[in-house]
Amino acid sequence: MTASTLPPQTTSFVGRETELAEIGARLADPACRLLTLVGPGGIGKTRLALEVAARQRERYPDGAVFVPLQALDSTEHIAQAVADALGLYLGSVIDPCCELLERLADLRLLLALDNFEHLLDSAGFVADILAAAPGIQVLVTSREPLNLAEEWLWPLAGLSHPAGAEEDQAALAGYCAVKLFVERARRTRPGFDLAEELGGVARICALVEGLPLAIELAATWVGALTSAEIAGELAHGLDILESRTRNMPARHRSMRVVLAQSWERLTAAERDVFKRLAVFRGGFLLEAARAVAGATPALLRSLVEKSLLRHAESGRYDLHELVRQFAEEQLRTSVEDATATRDRHAAYYMAFVAGRWPDMVGAAPRQALDAIECDIDNVRAAWHWAAAMGLTDAVGPAVRSLWFFYDTRGWYSEGDGAFALALEIMELDDDRREEALIRAQLLVSQAWMRFSLSDFERAKALAEASLALGKRFDSQQDTAVALYALGAVETLHTEDIPAALAQFEAALAIFRAIGDRWFAAYAMNWMEFIALTDEQQRTYREESYAIFRAIGSQWGVAISLASMANQLWNSGENERMIALAQEGLVLCREIGIRWAAAMSLEAIGTGCFNQGNYPAAFSAYLQAMTISVESLLSQYIARAAVGLGSALYWMGDEERALQCFAIAHRYILDRPEGNFLSTFVLYNMPPALLDEARRRSERIELIPAAKALLADLSHNPPGEAQAAASGPPESGLLTERELEILQLVADGLGNREIAGKLFLSTGTVKWYLSQIYSKLGVRSRTQAVASAREWGLVR
Repeated sequence: MTASTLPPQTTSFVGRETELAEIGARLADPACRLLTLVGPGGIGKTRLALEVAARQRERYPDGAVFVPLQALDSTEHIAQAVADALGLYLGSVIDPCCELLERLADLRLLLALDNFEHLLDSAGFVADILAAAPGIQVLVTSREPLNLAEEWLWPLAGLSHPAGAEEDQAALAGYCAVKLFVERARRTRPGFDLAEELGGVARICALVEGLPLAIELAATWVGALTSAEIAGELAHGLDILESRTRNMPARHRSMRVVLAQSWERLTAAERDVFKRLAVFRGGFLLEAARAVAGATPALLRSLVEKSLLRHAESGRYDLHELVRQFAEEQLRTSVEDATATRDRHAAYYMAFVAGRWPDMVGAAPRQALDAIECDIDNVRAAWHWAAAMGLTDAVGPAVRSLWFFYDTRGWYSEGDGAFALALEIMELDDDRREEALIRAQLLVSQAWMRFSLSDFERAKALAEASLALGKRFDSQQDTAVALYALGAVETLHTEDIPAALAQFEAALAIFRAIGDRWFAAYAMNWMEFIALTDEQQRTYREESYAIFRAIGSQWGVAISLASMANQLWNSGENERMIALAQEGLVLCREIGIRWAAAMSLEAIGTGCFNQGNYPAAFSAYLQAMTISVESLLSQYIARAAVGLGSALYWMGDEERALQCFAIAHRYILDRPEGNFLSTFVLYNMPPALLDEARRRSERIELIPAAKALLADLSHNPPGEAQAAASGPPESGLLTERELEILQLVADGLGNREIAGKLFLSTGTVKWYLSQIYSKLGVRSRTQAVASAREWGLVR
């Protein structure tokens, strides 16, 4: 007999070509008798199973049979449904299951059983089929595994989708999620134009993480809303993900209904944990789930098996965003439980951040910083909740670590916003010592952010307010930190070096008195730049470096090397300057100290320029400027622009040299009060180009002009620099972590997979890749792998 009974499909099948090929290969393996496509509701299991069956049925003499199980509730009904699909009449009223097994014994077919999750108690019948009919392969779709010895699992994820809206139309059009949305949208609005709604479509596909049903439901709204408006609604909840299509199965007309079906299958304990997990953002580890949601390994495993929770190789768990929104709706039904859970979440992650301080200033800064960045979404949510609820016990211990994180990573705008938010919404009583000193710490932390963003007036006001509170309550630590911040502001803001030294010296005396060696060394690291004599500079430099090494501060050693290299700027010791800067650069990149990496690269650029190696100088300055622009470090942009312009000038690219000098001069115009960096810019600019650079600087803005120049230089590098980039990189130029990431790229892993494997955020992986591309002189993953293999850097 031939039993190809597959229901006709009235909609096209989009994407999943890789899955179809791999599932086909799995079914071709004789050892695989039972394959279960497992995943959450709406992920496309049924549609994929139908497509697999349609494409594979020619391999089976008796074809392929599709059996929908959604409406069934017992094993006996399964037997009858299979018989009906095969066109078999079961005459036995006593044991239809045994009769069916006898009738199946000689058949060779693919049996597709759809929606098995509510019949798991009947999974033994599937094992009986496999035992009775050796010519039958079974393909199952289910939200949960059948947990049979014969079972092979195929976890199904969403369609390929963009991470955000930053890609161009050509790139976006290649994602299967985008293709599905556009195709379905054109059924509602024939003139739907992807080019016109690019950002909205990308955001929709990213928000639903490629979930096919959600994409189809969202697309039905294009007749009433723009894609951007649909995305905005999606960000606020599940309400928009419903359809009035009459012939769509009722269970698929709303994402809320789909998720409610899974909710109904949870035990009371599973429901409690599941809804509390909604407070997490960007994933979490078992320890966090235990502390915040009362989870156990067994409960988490059960939620994973029921396709409500995902578990990565890195050990992290996460919820699909739509599943998280549904869980949050359930959590909100109890205000008391929701508040208590968020309190625990805030307390856990604030303690987590505070606890990273010894490692950040000690021997493991990279691991500590990476750990915070990996959980930064949780940290953000916890910080906001703790500040809003006035949880001073949670906020206070975390301030210093959070300042260090934002400053080191170069996330100054976000840090500024975080500290400003806490100052605004926390009702701190300045007459109570504990609360007043938390305000002092928040003020000085925001002062550092504003200082790094070159808002010196605001930075000074914030630091002075912090100093007043520190002195009022006789807190030596807070007083010293505020004095230290004021010294930095005076250095760059007014060029009043004696005043700056006085602030630093006062801070240093306190740090020494209270035994804070790390902050003492950091203060001297600043003081070596502005000391009035060579002897003082040498004393501060050597003592700072010695302390950092003695206390095992890898971060401190890294910035000391960068500082020492910069001290040799005009010494003529170019080889030593380059060597120190390269040593510091390796550490800075490994740890992720962005501003010190830029400083190291500028020193390398200067040393190479002084030696007449203009292409190498260009490369170093270009990398320094890229880091500075990404971190919005205006003073570093100005310094790098001068160096970059000088290299371009001597390489014969006068036009773009002028653009660089105009950017550097724009920095001066933006700071009419003047400071030593303005003097540096003017001193190092070729006099012949100064007047034209001044004129051009009046017509540009610093950051946009710098970004435009970087884009131009990236696509059209000067000839000599391009030639220099075409050869193999210098030995040891790639760090151990960069080589590790490059090997994973060569192995075919994507950014998210690399992030999970190395316990990093995807943003960190992207940053590392940008450094790798720059060092190898390439622009894409494919080029990087090809060059790395040519030079023997990867397998």
